[in-house]
Amino acid sequence: MRIGKRYEKTTSDSRILEYKLLGFTYLTKERKTNFRSTKFLGITISSHKQNLTIVNSLDLKQLFSRKVVLDKSGKKIDIIIPIYNGYEYLPDLFSRIKSYTDLDYHLFVVDDCSSDKKISLFLEKQKNIFNDKLSIIKNETNLGFLKSVNKAIKQTSNHVVLINTDVVLPPNWASKLLRPIFMNNLVASVTPFSNAATIFSLPTINIDNPFKSDIDQANTKLCNLNTPFEKLHFSTGVGFCMALNRNTLNKIGLFDEIYEKGYGEENDWCQRAIKAGFFNTIAGNLFVWHKHGGSFDSEEKKKLIRRHLEILTSRFPKYKQETQKIIHNEDYLSLRFIANLLLFNGLAPNTEIWFDHTWGGGTELYTKRQFEILKGNTLCIRIQEYSFMNTICLSYSYKDYTDSMILNYEDAFLLLEQLSLSKIVLNNVAGYKNIADTFKRIKKLKEKKNSFVSFRTHDFQCLCPKITLINYDNRYCNCSSLKDCEYCLKKSKKVLIKYSSLSKYQETWKDFLHNCVDEIITFSQSTTDILTKIYPHLNSKIQIIPHFIPTMKKIHISPHSGINIGVLGNINIEKGMNIISDMRALLKKHKDIRLIVIGKTLKKIFGIKVLGKYTHDDLPKIMEKNKIDIVFIPSIWPETFSYTTAEAMSMDLPVACFNIGAPAERVRTYQKGLIIEEIDAKVALQKIINFAQIMKEEK
Repeated sequence: MRIGKRYEKTTSDSRILEYKLLGFTYLTKERKTNFRSTKFLGITISSHKQNLTIVNSLDLKQLFSRKVVLDKSGKKIDIIIPIYNGYEYLPDLFSRIKSYTDLDYHLFVVDDCSSDKKISLFLEKQKNIFNDKLSIIKNETNLGFLKSVNKAIKQTSNHVVLINTDVVLPPNWASKLLRPIFMNNLVASVTPFSNAATIFSLPTINIDNPFKSDIDQANTKLCNLNTPFEKLHFSTGVGFCMALNRNTLNKIGLFDEIYEKGYGEENDWCQRAIKAGFFNTIAGNLFVWHKHGGSFDSEEKKKLIRRHLEILTSRFPKYKQETQKIIHNEDYLSLRFIANLLLFNGLAPNTEIWFDHTWGGGTELYTKRQFEILKGNTLCIRIQEYSFMNTICLSYSYKDYTDSMILNYEDAFLLLEQLSLSKIVLNNVAGYKNIADTFKRIKKLKEKKNSFVSFRTHDFQCLCPKITLINYDNRYCNCSSLKDCEYCLKKSKKVLIKYSSLSKYQETWKDFLHNCVDEIITFSQSTTDILTKIYPHLNSKIQIIPHFIPTMKKIHISPHSGINIGVLGNINIEKGMNIISDMRALLKKHKDIRLIVIGKTLKKIFGIKVLGKYTHDDLPKIMEKNKIDIVFIPSIWPETFSYTTAEAMSMDLPVACFNIGAPAERVRTYQKGLIIEEIDAKVALQKIINFAQIMKEEK
């Protein structure tokens, strides 16, 4: 899917793609050597060396149409396996060919004068197993891979499949691999996905991915991909498991034996096929495991590759350029993203989908930390809605692999429907354009996949569109009744969540929490009390699990005059910006009292030092450098956790806050904590000064 118009800019070392709608650039993609960076609505959502976030360009309805069954009647192929030693691979390979080849076939095995005597004995036994389906070609002297393959091809009469001994074939491999050739006479070669197949490698391209997977399980996920192979034209195939069109062989001939022992011969053949009017493509619904790299020692291999690449590029000067072009082709990038997602879904013991907002903050930090814990054995999928463009960013993390892609709403959920799902997590859906529709789709996923649904209470979006429960006059509403929201919302100038009918909004949430959600995780008793005040029947579903905060260094503030009050975090109205602003005016009477914001403020407050963005690891140094005597958490809404409170306490600093929400819940039992009963700047400032002086005297 592509929205609006695409513009391209090129420089000497980069290529920039801009997607515009109504003159507004909503997506920018920069490709600079092997570096990839993507911005959506000006926000960097992907920046890495290997992967690339793209707008999906495939028709997912067609991709998952499941019309991938091939009429196998009358279809026959010739399979060629060149063998030189490597006995350890043969029993499994021949067993899988016998059990899993779903087309009529004849097997041509070339024993290239193997020095291991077990090879001849093994092949003799196979005659009784394969009978007239097996022909053994025995070289009296070692001819090498290339001449052995050509010798076998001369004896074939059907479409040909080349197979290395060090591959593992899954069920029904043959019909998937040959389908493009049977469907289109112009297909010269077909190569499947593999862990080690250069440009066809998954998860990471152009490397030998170091794992041996349960390929049967992986292929159950990939098998229904109706790959648009006619749109995907490759500069080459890869000969580890490669189907060759008989018509192409008849027209352009065999492999060129100038490439001696191998490396480059299939590239040359595929380039000749392109010149003759054919094209090379992929079997995107097939994954074949490949050990790779065992034929020659590494030094000999490197020399051969260098020499043969020189021959190849002298014959076909555009070969490298064509290879780079398909690597960056949007259809192929989309296919690879989807194939990786399906592959990991088949391999991971668990798969969780997390629905998240795009606003950052504590929710963002929580998600990242949870994914770090989970991704070792769980495929973590994150859904973030960009309601302005009606698109979704779907990203995943599994082990050390991560990637993301922008899709439209329908495609995103169509993709999710292809997966096995152990858990669906509504981490934070504030800002979603149509929450009723989102809930409907989640219910459908739960029913189809028999998934467990969890809801996390980072705010109070499930109670009111003003998710912080701060009413029209910037005070906590005390959540006396949902009916009171009607009046408040009419008077409010700013409501973060759009809604058409408040009663429908509240009923939608109530129904979803009662009838779809299996567990509700709150991060404090305070949040639980507020939630059950409105939804008392949810009490049995609630678990209180506070956020994890890494242990921080206990800091030591060197002696100094006066008192430095640190306000920690990004400060907006709900976080107490008006309180801080009022305090600034009061500081004129307290020359030795300084107010320092470690973070950012929604609006500039003159006369107060604002340090800006900080990292968790840098916080102790910042506190010591600025000699912070006490941390003030000025929030006027009932925060559900408050990372800043936990961080301040972890550093063993005195902490003050108003008697509201999760901060007060923890500070109340903290030895160096101060609870301020009245939400008032003058009262708060005086109590903080008095408390800080006592703390300094006790040191």
